[in-house]
Amino acid sequence: MEYFYPNDNSRPSHAEKTEVYHGEENAMKILLQAMRNVKKEAVVCSDANSPAFSMGTESVKRGYVDFKKRGVRIRQIVEITKDNLEYCKEFMNYAELRHMDNVKGNMAVSETEYVATAVLEGAKPITQTIYSNVKTFLEQQRYFFENLWSRAMPAEQRIKEIEQNIEPQQIVIIHDAKQALEIYQSLILSAQQEIRIAFPTARAVIRQEKAGIIHLLNKAAERRCRVKILMPNDESVFKFIRKGDANTETRLVAQKDLGKATILVVDNKESLIMELKDDDKETFQEAIGFSIRSNSRPGVLSYVSMFEGLWKQTELYEKMKASDRMKSEFINIAAHEIRTPVQPILGRAEILKEEIESGNYDMESVREAVEMIIRNSQRLHRLTEDLLTVSRIERNVLILNRHDFDLNSVIDNAINDIKNQLQIITKDITILYQPKEKIIVNADKDKITQVIHNLLNNAIKFTDRGTVTIMVEKENKDGSTLFKIRDTGIGIDASLFPRLFQIFATNTIGTSFNQSGSGVGLYISKNIIEAHGGRIWAENNEDGKGATFTFMLPSVKPNR
Repeated sequence: MEYFYPNDNSRPSHAEKTEVYHGEENAMKILLQAMRNVKKEAVVCSDANSPAFSMGTESVKRGYVDFKKRGVRIRQIVEITKDNLEYCKEFMNYAELRHMDNVKGNMAVSETEYVATAVLEGAKPITQTIYSNVKTFLEQQRYFFENLWSRAMPAEQRIKEIEQNIEPQQIVIIHDAKQALEIYQSLILSAQQEIRIAFPTARAVIRQEKAGIIHLLNKAAERRCRVKILMPNDESVFKFIRKGDANTETRLVAQKDLGKATILVVDNKESLIMELKDDDKETFQEAIGFSIRSNSRPGVLSYVSMFEGLWKQTELYEKMKASDRMKSEFINIAAHEIRTPVQPILGRAEILKEEIESGNYDMESVREAVEMIIRNSQRLHRLTEDLLTVSRIERNVLILNRHDFDLNSVIDNAINDIKNQLQIITKDITILYQPKEKIIVNADKDKITQVIHNLLNNAIKFTDRGTVTIMVEKENKDGSTLFKIRDTGIGIDASLFPRLFQIFATNTIGTSFNQSGSGVGLYISKNIIEAHGGRIWAENNEDGKGATFTFMLPSVKPNR
């Protein structure tokens, strides 16, 4: 619509009239007269053809030029399109322009007059004009305009959208459930990269599966679109969880955290929010209320943020459950490992006590009993140290007491301890180590001893027969020390490498009784070495027999 307000000087100014002017000459005359009568401001609402008419019709354009010269304010709502874009840019030199979709008709209102025409055809003159100076009618039209103006989009924004091929931002309320389902399905079909969807209840999942939504999500995953699904933690929906698909991930959430609406976000560009009106209904159409579709970036990203918040919440929940399982496993393993040396200590001590009290003993028997008690006490001591070290690591209070020492002496002591164990467990293993010179390191001797014990025990643990070879060397370039321990055991399963140095990692694969252990040795070793500024790693041997663990200690104490 386009509005202007003529005030024919031949009429008495006080006479209120509403008239229709026919014919090109009369229609254009009343329009141009109305433009000349504007004093301070006019408001205009016009369709997509208006810019071409206003800027392409010479007499009308002169009217706008005159407005600018006289300082008249013109506010105009128009539908800006690709076809009228250049006219609109020119138009902005003379008027404050805003965009609104699907404007029909053309009207203008000034302080005293109203003019309108229903049809504009580019730069062609108009052939019919409606004129009115009825005060109440003018007030009513201006009121309508102000409401539209407050909702219209700045022209600059609309022009940017067109020039950069940005889809216009829209928020649409949908009351028809059938239409909402069609939009729902089309959005999933249109997804190119990622779908996020949150179902509010278990019954909502079941209804939407019947409506074909789960099938469409599976098809989206098959075309390599990433699908992230939040479902209520209810056993009735477990059958809908797609397993073994790298493109689909489903997480379970407490139903109270999912709200009362289905949330769909596609490619971070569009969202569809569907109100759950009645969860007792059997069909999708009966259960939902109104829906809101939006491509407003701030709105869509707010739903993405909400979704990801719930997604991360499930991660924290799973970590808490894993932590609880880990603590329980830790207690069980620790109890078993502590019981193992304690039982023979107590049993042999009781027998020894009875023999001594009865006088029925010999010194060789006593010596063997004492050695066994010392050996198991040392094992118990090492286990206690491991448990205390884990506690310090978890609390970030692992303290190093550094000084210079010869690494060879630590290795020799560890080998002697292990050899005593090998005599007991009857494994056919040879430990090879040939120190060539002193290897002086600046480190915490007790903790490095703990690391070497752990690595040596680990090598023995997974080797039934063969050799365990220890190698130590100094790097010429930076003076760092490399410690390597190579075994000929079963090697490391490829699936274990990513979590090899995590707590209990080595207890997650099937092992025999002779391969039992606390499951904390490698975890402790990694944290001790890294606290020294070094690093530790493992690899399977190239000949396919066993594995090699290596740690590096820097030549000087790092600044920590």
